[in-house]
Amino acid sequence: MDSWEAIGNELLEKCIIEIKKKDNMEKIQGNLMDPLIDYIIGRLYPYIMVSSIIFFLILLFLILVFIMLFRSIGLWSNN
Repeated sequence: MDSWEAIGNELLEKCIIEIKKKDNMEKIQGNLMDPLIDYIIGRLYPYIMVSSIIFFLILLFLILVFIMLFRSIGLWSNN
């Protein structure tokens, strides 16, 4: 089993060295990472927009409730 483990470790080390080369890093980023990130952002964009709209509506309603509350207890009047 030690020989298989040594072969596996050596292969892994060579793969890591090869991946860390600048040319290979650029290929990985250009052909794998950038399209993957674009795809993920494209799929999540509608959910982010809906969440943002809901957040701002809740914030608006919260401000309106505070205004109504302050008017009702007389801390803030129209005068």
